Amino acid sequence: CDGDMRDVMTIEPFIGRLRSFGVNAHEVDGHDINALASTANRRQEGKPLVIVARTNPCCGIDLLKGRMPKMHYVRFKDDREFQAYREALDAMDRQAGGDGNGN
Repeated sequence: CDGDMRDVMTIEPFIGRLRSFGVNAHEVDGHDINALASTANRRQEGKPLVIVARTNPCCGIDLLKGRMPKMHYVRFKDDREFQAYREALDAMDRQAGGDGNGN
C-alpha cells in the first residue's frame, strides 16, 4: 500500500533467492492455468516446490487500470464511479453464466 514493491522493498531476484535455499522454485504466468498445473507436477524428491505466479491485478478488468499502481484500500470517489464498477461486475457475472445480480 506504500507504492510499487520495487520501490518499497526489493525482493528480486526472488526465484534466485529461493533456489539458494535449496528450493525447487519456478516462475509462471499466474493467469495461465495450464502453466500452473504443469509446473505443479515438476516436483523433485527432497525439495519443497514453490511456484511464483506472476499476475496482473487488472487482468480482464480494464476499468482498474486507472487505479494503478494503488490497488489496495480503494474507495469509490462518487456514485458515478461506483456505478461503473457495478456495471463491470454485472457484465463479468453474465459472462460467467450468472444473471448479473451475483447469482
